Amino acid sequence: MSVKQQFDSLHDNLVEAGGIATIDMRDLRDRMGAGKLGKYVIVNIGDELKSRGIGHSQLSNEQTDRVRVYKLGTPIANVIEAATGVGEHLDERLRQVTQSNAEEVLKQIRALVCPD
Repeated sequence: MSVKQQFDSLHDNLVEAGGIATIDMRDLRDRMGAGKLGKYVIVNIGDELKSRGIGHSQLSNEQTDRVRVYKLGTPIANVIEAATGVGEHLDERLRQVTQSNAEEVLKQIRALVCPD
């Protein structure tokens, strides 16, 4: 299987897994068809992921290190990017994700069940 097919398969698996997965650097290295992880292999892995709209945590040269990969442009990607970035707008995005609308739903239920 070609490098293109290997990374296309990773993309398909990622979509099936809900847009996020954790894999070993060994898996990414094998998809490149490389014998070992080096600076240029890691750059090429990053390029292959990016070309398919896949974001990732830090890539390393240790084959047993785990890497989180995620589909860019998804709600999961937005949370990951907000959590790993720094800035007021990212803080606000995290607040929005973690705020529950339970209080508003409860008010609406009370209005329906116990009208004034």
